[in-house]
Amino acid sequence: MKYNVRRTTEKDYETLVEWWEEWGFNGQYPSKEFLPNNGKDGIMVEIYGKPSACLFFYVTNSKIIQIAWPLSSKQCKKQERKQAMDLLIESTEQVCRSQNAGWIFWWGNNQSFTKRLIDAGFSKAETGFTAIQKRL
Repeated sequence: MKYNVRRTTEKDYETLVEWWEEWGFNGQYPSKEFLPNNGKDGIMVEIYGKPSACLFFYVTNSKIIQIAWPLSSKQCKKQERKQAMDLLIESTEQVCRSQNAGWIFWWGNNQSFTKRLIDAGFSKAETGFTAIQKRL
């Protein structure tokens, strides 16, 4: 099987750091504790057994699940990366349905991923916001 979808594990974090560095994040990426359930509430797509793309989801006490941190290996062929990201979106929808979510929510500045979501039937909501955070 060419593509395999699985849940993320804490061990995947090292791979994600490599990917963030490949994409030029230069140390500006989330710590493991910032990810949902320390990096275990996500979906990883493997291509021929090799981790290739990932997406995380934050489950809330409402009917909304927020998806976050879409990421892929820059080493993947462009077409394979595109298919892996589409599979991530489809798989995330399945997970969210199984959690009885009514909405999937995304915000971010990844234009390529935003376009993939719109192509998958998501609709654009608010724009022009500021995201701020404070580490406690």
